[in-house]
Amino acid sequence: MSYMYNYEICNVFDKNIFERQCAVLEKNINGIRKISSLEDVDGSQITFYELQNGKQLNIENNVLFGVIINSEFPVEKYFS
Repeated sequence: MSYMYNYEICNVFDKNIFERQCAVLEKNINGIRKISSLEDVDGSQITFYELQNGKQLNIENNVLFGVIINSEFPVEKYFS
């Protein structure tokens, strides 16, 4: 899947920031549904979400790149 929107939330691996960003998405985006969550052997995490209209996004807590959101729709308004 190719995402149109990519956001660097934090450039370091941080479980607390990752969990807070997941909570913000779940609280502020109406109709969002968590599809799955995965954790790699290096501790990296990724959670996949889907909206009722089928658009998707994921949020990563990547050991190499930090906390990143990849989305098929803009999410800036949910973080203001």
